[in-house]
Amino acid sequence: MSLFKRAINMFKSEANAALDEAEDPEKMLKQGIRDLKSDLRDAKEALAETKSVVNKLERDLNEARKRADKYQSDAKKLLQRGKEGDMDEQKADQLARKALNEKKQAESKVEQLQSSYESQKKQADQLQQQVSKLQQKISQYESELTTLRARSKAATATRKVNEELAQSDSDGTIAMMERMKEKVEKEEDMAEAYGEMAEENKSVDQEIEDALGEASSSDTDDELAALKAELDSEK
Repeated sequence: MSLFKRAINMFKSEANAALDEAEDPEKMLKQGIRDLKSDLRDAKEALAETKSVVNKLERDLNEARKRADKYQSDAKKLLQRGKEGDMDEQKADQLARKALNEKKQAESKVEQLQSSYESQKKQADQLQQQVSKLQQKISQYESELTTLRARSKAATATRKVNEELAQSDSDGTIAMMERMKEKVEKEEDMAEAYGEMAEENKSVDQEIEDALGEASSSDTDDELAALKAELDSEK
C-alpha cells in the first residue's frame, strides 16, 4: 500500500472517529482537507525532484550512448586508415583496440544509467499517479463538504422553524387564538344587540307618527264632510 493511500485511509478513519465526538464536524473536516493539501504539496515537491533526476539520467544516458557509438565509429576509421596505408597499421590496431575498450566502458555506463533511469522513471510515474489520485480525493472531499454544509444549513433552518412551531403551541398560541375568536364573536354579538335596540327604538317612533297621521287624516275627513253638507244646503 502506497504512502498516500495509507494517508487517505488514515484520514478517513480519524475523520469518522472525530465526527462522533467533535463539537464542530465541519471544522474537523476542513482541517483534514488542509492536512491532505499539505501532503499534496510535499508529494509534488518529491515528484518534481524525482523528475529532475529522471531528466538528468536521460541526458547522461543519451550522452553515454553517443560516446559508445563514437568509439565504435573511431575504431572502424582507424582500422580503415591502417588498412589503406594512411597510417601505421600496428598503431592503427592499437588505437582501435583502445577505442573499443572505451566503447565497452561507455556501454557499461549505458547499462548502469539505463537501469537507474528505468527505476527513477517508474518511481516518478508512480508518484504522478499518487499525486493525481490525491488531487481527485481532495476535490471530492471539498465537493462533499460543500454539499454537506448546504444540507446542514437547510437542516438547521428546518429544525429552528419546527422548534418555533412546537414552542408556539406549547406557549398557548392556540389558546390565545381561541380567546381572540371569543372576543371577536362577543363584539359581533354586541353590535347585533345594539342594532336590534336601534330597530326597536325606531319602531316606537314609527307607531307614534302613524298614530298622529291617522288623527290628522280623521280631521280632514270631517272637514271634507262639512264642506259637502254646506254645498248641499245652498242648492
